[in-house]
Amino acid sequence: LGCCLEAIAAVGPVEGRRVLVLGLGPIGQMYLRLLRTFGASWVGAADLSPVRRALGEGGGADETLDPRDPARLKERVLRATHGTGPDLVVVATGAPSAIAEACRLVRRGGTVNLFGLPEKGRSLEAELQDLYLRGIRLVPTYATTETGTSRALALLAAGRVKVSDLVTHRFPLERIGEAFSMAARTEEAVKVLVTASGEVGRRLASHKKRSAPGRVRGPRPWTGAGRTGWRGCSRLRPGAP
Repeated sequence: LGCCLEAIAAVGPVEGRRVLVLGLGPIGQMYLRLLRTFGASWVGAADLSPVRRALGEGGGADETLDPRDPARLKERVLRATHGTGPDLVVVATGAPSAIAEACRLVRRGGTVNLFGLPEKGRSLEAELQDLYLRGIRLVPTYATTETGTSRALALLAAGRVKVSDLVTHRFPLERIGEAFSMAARTEEAVKVLVTASGEVGRRLASHKKRSAPGRVRGPRPWTGAGRTGWRGCSRLRPGAP
């Protein structure tokens, strides 16, 4: 959620804007809900999975779309935006084809947020002259900061963003292998939660009680040597502060 907040800060205020989200995995679903919280006038969302599209509708999407028919997708988006295209297209998937589609759909002078993490070595294919002449702004955003994490927690605590329904499957720690298998089945699962019980659960609960109240230790900008990470979480080397 903090990553979504940082992205919105980078692309500019979304109030009153028409926004299309491509990709409705967990991070795309959270982005969609923030767009609604912050007053976007129209939010469309596209994903291959009917399960994820249905969840997007429950999260506030005005219209959910199947991207497998590009002509139909463009027709419905243009109709919803009165023929101009969205002001902002969020690419919440790493597929290069989605980035190219976003560039075709966004309105003249609009913004494309490169939000999903592509695989290493993948290249962007786009009609560069078209981007130039139409004045399209490409804004890549990645990770979050302690401030973003604090803001995300505050929104959750205030009940301004609902995320509990994104957990579609739960497994005990003893069945973690099944949990990973389910997480890979993106046509069925959105967010898979592993819970701990017994001694492991007690130790985790004890650690939580010892944590200082009100202090947020969120991910920091990726500047320190030896740190690695991906959008959506912080993965620091063992022992890192």
